[in-house]
Amino acid sequence: MVSIRVTPGLNAMAGMRNVGRDPAVLVLTLDPGSLVIAAPGGPVMWPEFVRFLHQLRDGVDEMIETFDLETENKE
Repeated sequence: MVSIRVTPGLNAMAGMRNVGRDPAVLVLTLDPGSLVIAAPGGPVMWPEFVRFLHQLRDGVDEMIETFDLETENKE
C-alpha cells in the first residue's frame, strides 16, 4: 500500500485532460509537482473506477463544506 500526502501550493490547479491513448485523466498541478489519476486498463474495469471517482468527489465535497464553515466562522 502506498500513502501519499500532498499539500498543494498557492498556484495549484486541477482539471481533466485527454492525454495520448488514455480516454481522460485527472491532472492535479500541485505547485510544485503534479499528480495524475488515470483510468484503469479497459472499459471492463471502468465501473469500479467510476465508483472510486464518486467517492473522491464526495470526499472533496465534504472537505469544501468543512473549510467553508471554518472560513465563515473566522469572518
